[in-house]
Amino acid sequence: MCACLAVQVIDRLDEYLESAGSSCHVVLVPSTRDVLHHPVFPQPPLLPEAVPTRHPQQFTMLSNPGTFACNEVVVGVVTSDVVKHLSGQEVQRGPQGDRLPSFAAHLLGQQRYDMTAKVNVNIS
Repeated sequence: MCACLAVQVIDRLDEYLESAGSSCHVVLVPSTRDVLHHPVFPQPPLLPEAVPTRHPQQFTMLSNPGTFACNEVVVGVVTSDVVKHLSGQEVQRGPQGDRLPSFAAHLLGQQRYDMTAKVNVNIS
């Protein structure tokens, strides 16, 4: 494990969890730019032994892309910037008013994490 992750991220999260209490939960998602993983997509979750925390019960390791539930809300996560890639495609077609609502509608309509079929394959 990279010492930077332990010192710069995990130690700070542990300090926060100690002050926040047991109701707080941390979700860790790997990135294609991460030094702990090969730059492939999709990615498996971080191994629990790669995250030396004092509060392992409050950490969840997700894959990239991944899904988790918080109360009754289901959340999907992916580390690629899908909106950035969609906006790059829209600029090539010409601007048309406020684009952000159309991007959101397009993402929800696709119902998928990986937009590479519609946008540039370089998702880093």
